[in-house]
Amino acid sequence: VNAQKMRMSGCAVCVRAPIERLPDGRGKTCNLVIVEGGEKRIQKFIKLMKRIRWNAVPAARPTESDSNADDKNGSNSVAAMEIETPQPPPPNSCEMIWKGYVAKPAYNRFFVEEFETQKEAKESLASLGIGHYWDLAVNHT
Repeated sequence: VNAQKMRMSGCAVCVRAPIERLPDGRGKTCNLVIVEGGEKRIQKFIKLMKRIRWNAVPAARPTESDSNADDKNGSNSVAAMEIETPQPPPPNSCEMIWKGYVAKPAYNRFFVEEFETQKEAKESLASLGIGHYWDLAVNHT
């Protein structure tokens, strides 16, 4: 959204399938944000990406479970609140892997693309002539 507000072009590539499995069984994923724009806008976007707390744990949310759901008269219903504690997320980070000038921009607006596998993501980027961006991101992780 911020990239759109700053009138930048590019793409956020989100891949669901993990690129490798961690020792604790969780999957290590790789997502890629590509932005194109003027130098001042790029600097503002970099500052924004640095401000985001990538490892912030979401707050616990209460869930309702009715303990007297089968009460016939309905006058004595009681709601018990349980607190779900989420699993700690895998370590996240955001790193700039390349910054430079290109002869011709690959995008004309900013949007988000979701893919099931990294192969699909690379093929999509390769169709625009920037498949090597995906290789840089995967090899950097």
